[in-house]
Amino acid sequence: MPNYTIRKYTSADNSAWNEFIALAKNATFLFHRDFMDYHQDRFEDYSLIVEDGKSWVAVLPANRIEDTLFSHQGLTYGGSYQGQF
Repeated sequence: MPNYTIRKYTSADNSAWNEFIALAKNATFLFHRDFMDYHQDRFEDYSLIVEDGKSWVAVLPANRIEDTLFSHQGLTYGGSYQGQF
């Protein structure tokens, strides 16, 4: 049975994030950290990583304004996953 945890992205996750995106079924260049970090002066990044144990199963590019989380407003759309739910 899956044991999902959700945590906030940190800069230490940069390489793992980009590797995950490179293998994801529905990812585009928009989800690459270099593209998203281009907007770092305009958005408070609050991207999320979903893990099953130590394995990444999904990412949600996101930003935060006060108490509201948005699918990253610097992108056309956001979110990516690998595998099946």
